[in-house]
Amino acid sequence: AFFEDVLPDQSGWVPILSRAPFGKLTRFTWFCWPPEKEAMVDYITEIGDEDVYFSPMLYTEPPTTESSRWATKANVLRCVVVYADGDDMDPDLLKVKPTTFVRSSRDHWQAYWRFTDADSISNFDLEDLSHGLYDAHASDAMDRGWPLAKKLRVPYTMNTKPQYGLPYEVNYETDM
Repeated sequence: AFFEDVLPDQSGWVPILSRAPFGKLTRFTWFCWPPEKEAMVDYITEIGDEDVYFSPMLYTEPPTTESSRWATKANVLRCVVVYADGDDMDPDLLKVKPTTFVRSSRDHWQAYWRFTDADSISNFDLEDLSHGLYDAHASDAMDRGWPLAKKLRVPYTMNTKPQYGLPYEVNYETDM
């Protein structure tokens, strides 16, 4: 249900990213959404004990299914959410409750606000709204995670950053 909550209802490509053997976030695998949804979920399940990321938007078709340079603003096809990377910010400080909330570690989170009328809003206007959300909460410790093509954690995978102690399972919370 998570991907249906944050991705557009049209066809496009979704990058799933994980760390290469030496720790850099450079292993890209692209899936066509929604036709390859099951294959994407199977792949995420297979690598779920790792740090796994995605972008909450659809892209135009990449030149290869492992292209790491395709996930850029220039290739974004459609976005239907405003998003925030909460870092150490207390989510209770948000003035508008998100439609989707992800706990990425004990003190970090990500939130998404899906627009039911997103067809009337451009990708760049949604990016501006994400930027405005950051501007409104920068002093509250919100991360600068507003640019279009942002990479965010996938629920039900692990956050293995050593500074957070034991690996933390990224949780998708339906009731914040």
